[in-house]
Amino acid sequence: NAVALEIVLTIDETMFVLAPWRARSLIDRMEPLPAPPRFSRSWMPDLRPWVLLVVVLANILFANFTILRGVEESVAAANATLCNGVRDFVYSTDAFYMLYTAESNPSNITLEAMEHFAHVQGVREAIYPSTVPLWTESNYTRSQTLSVTFQVSALQEVQKRSGWDVAESSGGIQGLGGVECNDTVATVPPLMRFLNESLKVLPSEVTVGITAVNSCADIQSLCFEWNLVRAACPVTCGCSTPVSTLFLTSPMYGCPETCPNTDRYLASLADMPCTEPAPEESSADPMWLSWGQQFASEVASALRNAPEMMPCDNCTDLFYRLGCGIIPVWIELVQEKLVMQVDPCSGNWLGDWLRLRPLAPHCPIICGCAPSGDNRSTSLSDVLAAGCPG
Repeated sequence: NAVALEIVLTIDETMFVLAPWRARSLIDRMEPLPAPPRFSRSWMPDLRPWVLLVVVLANILFANFTILRGVEESVAAANATLCNGVRDFVYSTDAFYMLYTAESNPSNITLEAMEHFAHVQGVREAIYPSTVPLWTESNYTRSQTLSVTFQVSALQEVQKRSGWDVAESSGGIQGLGGVECNDTVATVPPLMRFLNESLKVLPSEVTVGITAVNSCADIQSLCFEWNLVRAACPVTCGCSTPVSTLFLTSPMYGCPETCPNTDRYLASLADMPCTEPAPEESSADPMWLSWGQQFASEVASALRNAPEMMPCDNCTDLFYRLGCGIIPVWIELVQEKLVMQVDPCSGNWLGDWLRLRPLAPHCPIICGCAPSGDNRSTSLSDVLAAGCPG
């Protein structure tokens, strides 16, 4: 407004510069026009500035109470709607409008850290293909992408994967290598690079000694830490056998769902004796001790939002002390605390909340794989026979 006013006040003088020389000379020689003297009373103050000030203040107050107050209330309401309360969660409803919620960022990952995640970098490379690094071997050069690109039914394939859970994603990883329960890191280049890029954002305490990923053997220590490693390296991690140091062998932890049906798994199961260790033997077995730590950690994690429902105060000690006897005791504790039917023999430890390694191969007597009087579990299902040794 000030600039516009300045133009209006000076436009005549600006244009006068462009007038012909004769016109400017004529104007310069003109004498001022006479005017009558102005009558003024020096004793009377000039009230115009004060009147103007009062008018301006009156307009400001009027605008504040009639216009700005309404805008302020609308902004406050919008702020309360968008910014107040707990907002760090996601939710969905089922067909009955039952509400399900979860923390949107349970690991408290910052935006700065997210920028270094492999999938974010992969999206950036998809937008700017020139940033994709090249890989050369035997005089052959190709792009070393972070993503898998489909050529047939591409849109449908990409859309289908967006709704996969961990179990389905694990099957998808195996499908990339054309296998069902085998190590795939060395045969799927995008997976290998994805793992290498992901090492950069993992906590340093879990990547000690890992400099690069060229095979599953390089990341065996991460089998206990990361679902993707279990999905990509089921043989190395121990998903493919009835008994190994890994206790997190259910599909919800990344182990391929097909592993218990493979020839490797069934052959190993057939070679196992139908015997089980005594509690004192289990408490001295490094594998059983590892199982106890994983078991207690996952139970605590599954019930972290409902600690009053914990079936045991010290689940690790209970697991160590009872050996295979943990099975009937756990069934009773969960029934008492959570009113839930579970079956550790088949891997059902807390229903859909927690499924871990089935104990039937390690504890066949209590699990009813062989007649043994009163030791037979009362919670066995017909499908248990498929998990029995011998």
